[in-house]
Amino acid sequence: MAAKTINVNYNRNQTPPVTFAPDNGNVTITESSTITFKADPNFTYTNFWTTPANSDFGFTIAPNGDLVVTDDDADSGTYEYTISIDVNGSSFDSDPQIINRQ
Repeated sequence: MAAKTINVNYNRNQTPPVTFAPDNGNVTITESSTITFKADPNFTYTNFWTTPANSDFGFTIAPNGDLVVTDDDADSGTYEYTISIDVNGSSFDSDPQIINRQ
């Protein structure tokens, strides 16, 4: 199982306000993988989903909201993922990012 880590940042003064690194959050995986999304200290995670919806992307949000860990057992294809965050009581959704499952 290959593991990936994506750092997620929030800055209300930029467009889009939610950014991803490395590779703008785009991920290519070739086998069942765990993808960990680390939050900067300015926000907490509240949700994660893929488009098209796929139950093979399980996810867990850490109790303190600073991590989202996904378990990918999806079939080959391209999926978009979106993450919802909370910043001081205000909710924001990221722009969709890409997961390529080969």
